[in-house]
Amino acid sequence: MRFRIQGPDFRKDITNVEISTLGELRTLVEAETGISRTLFQLKAGVPPRIVTEGDDIPLQNAGIQSNDRLLLIINDTKPRANSTRSVKKGSEPKYACVPIHSGYMVQKKMPEDNSCLFHALSFILGDDWSVSALRELTAHLIYQNQKVYNDAILGMPVNEYCLWIEQSKSWGGAIELALLSDHFGIELCSIDVKTLRMDRFGMSLPVCLPRSPLLLDIMTCVFCPDRVCSRPDVDYDAVAFIHDLNDPGSVNQTQFIMDDDVAFSAARGVAQQLHDDGAYTELSSISHICSICNAQLRGVNQAQAHAAETGHTNFRECG
Repeated sequence: MRFRIQGPDFRKDITNVEISTLGELRTLVEAETGISRTLFQLKAGVPPRIVTEGDDIPLQNAGIQSNDRLLLIINDTKPRANSTRSVKKGSEPKYACVPIHSGYMVQKKMPEDNSCLFHALSFILGDDWSVSALRELTAHLIYQNQKVYNDAILGMPVNEYCLWIEQSKSWGGAIELALLSDHFGIELCSIDVKTLRMDRFGMSLPVCLPRSPLLLDIMTCVFCPDRVCSRPDVDYDAVAFIHDLNDPGSVNQTQFIMDDDVAFSAARGVAQQLHDDGAYTELSSISHICSICNAQLRGVNQAQAHAAETGHTNFRECG
């Protein structure tokens, strides 16, 4: 088998190895990099997801194949100056956070299952909106607004897109952010962790409406009618305000008013920490092969377009 390992500041090709389980892969990575397996996590697949399965799981069952690129995520054990990054007493830092007011603006990680945008929106909108409900709502709104969201905008016939976006493995993005910001009367802001650019959806809403949920995506995203969200790699995470880092499960605030410059600055600070940690992947130059039809694709955009057109979602990297 052959793999490419990419870390924050290095890349290494491993060739001609005979391994079959995740435990053997983790031991191999440890030997090749000199980094203890207790200090890193692996990401694999398209889009990349954290490999959480146990050591005895066969590589094939974990969706890992020869020629795959493996992202090495190294646990940060060195707190930054002027910021706190711990989750609870005695634990290693797990997420980005920035001091603000009497608490902290923190990154709230979402499941990396191709529904991360909808998980982040559900987190921000509350229990009334599940991931499946948001997907169904998106399809309904697109069908009802075909003059705006037409075949050309969607990149496929409206009916096909509506069926596609309801599937659990379909990615959400700018179209869904724009559509749902209008529907809920909120401004959704997206911060790209790689470039630190902020995109704002819903800016045309009347100023009397509440706004300000923040989403970060690494590529990164922020929401705005009184909330904030964030994201790494190709995944959306959320941003929230909490009082106590020793109780990371508690969330005190997920919405922030539009002119709260302190909250927006803190959200940017979270994105800056992720950026400084290299918590993003340069996806435009990565080549993929569809494992179902063997189509050769360049960059994540072509992979996403192929998935939308064919329904194929199993890709491996090449070259």
